[in-house]
This record gives sequence, structure tokens and C-alpha cells, in this order.
Amino acid sequence: MQEDVGVSDGDETERQGSRFPGLLEALGDWRMYWLALALTSLVVSLSFNAFFPTLTATLGYSPTVTLLLCAPPWAFATVVAFAVSR
Repeated sequence: MQEDVGVSDGDETERQGSRFPGLLEALGDWRMYWLALALTSLVVSLSFNAFFPTLTATLGYSPTVTLLLCAPPWAFATVVAFAVSR
């Protein structure tokens, strides 16, 4: 477990005064950058979900047509999710 964490309990108790070494250790970990990329991708995908209906509404179509423009991406994503889960 010490190999995975990279810091033993003794090292943590010795560094109680400063958090700077912990920051340097986090910045040196490649997994932190993958986590940041994953979280950024999540936020971008959620913002697309929130603003796509607004963007299609500015095209000047009626609300019914706007709904039909928004539905195909979500229907396609549902079909793909079911296909991948099988």
C-alpha cells in the first residue's frame, strides 16, 4: 500500500507545518492530469446538454421543430448505450 500512496505515515506526520511538498507531489502525479481531463470532459458534456436546446431555438423554428431537432442526438446516445451494455 505504501508503494501506491507514495508517502508513509511517518512522512505525513513530519510535514505537518507545510502543505507545499504535498502540492508538488500532486503536481508530479500523472493520474491527477487524467482526472482533470475527465472532469473537464464531464463539464463540457453537461454544458452541451444544457445549451443545445437554446442554440437550436435561435434558429427560428417553432418549438415543436426545435424539440425534433434536439431529440435525435439523445435517442442515438440511448441506443448506443444499450448496445454497448449488452
